[in-house]
Amino acid sequence: MAPHPKSRVQKRIGEGYVEARPRPSSGKVAPVGEDKARALDVPPYKVLGPEVLLDIARGKPRSVAELASIKGARQGRRAMSIADEIVRAVTAGVADPTLPEADRALLERPRPPLNLTRARRAREQRLTKWRREEAKRRGVDEQVILPGHCLQELADLDEVSLEAVAGVPGIGAFRVARYGEAILAAIVSPGAEAAS
Repeated sequence: MAPHPKSRVQKRIGEGYVEARPRPSSGKVAPVGEDKARALDVPPYKVLGPEVLLDIARGKPRSVAELASIKGARQGRRAMSIADEIVRAVTAGVADPTLPEADRALLERPRPPLNLTRARRAREQRLTKWRREEAKRRGVDEQVILPGHCLQELADLDEVSLEAVAGVPGIGAFRVARYGEAILAAIVSPGAEAAS
């Protein structure tokens, strides 16, 4: 597929864009995994998957301990066997002045404005408080009321409506019917009380 015109290191996948070849450090990490894969006679994704490469590119680990904090980066004996090489490649790549600034900018973690971060954190806290109170009231675990991944997705919603709540993966029609209005109240109102 042809690269997206905005960047030569991105391609379209579904409705989003991802880097065609994650290039932390001027493409120095991907070859480490590819070399290991070639030596083992396995596809490169069996050593380091593309998502892991993207996470390494964004995380820029400077030690094996930092690398271990990236999900999947040290998962399995193949990836673990090249951990030191990955860290060396990242270090070399970060210092590599030949990486074009446009490509380097893709690897920087964007920082949302402080007001958006605070607003999201407040929504998450209100949802957590509502979930805790509802779980206590019903005598069940908080995850039964609202799984953590759903809570995170709800805190990130741009549009606040029952349709948007229903569109969150994993929330289901039952939770929308039972808790939809209470969830909306928790998202929108700083003083939201538990209601079901």
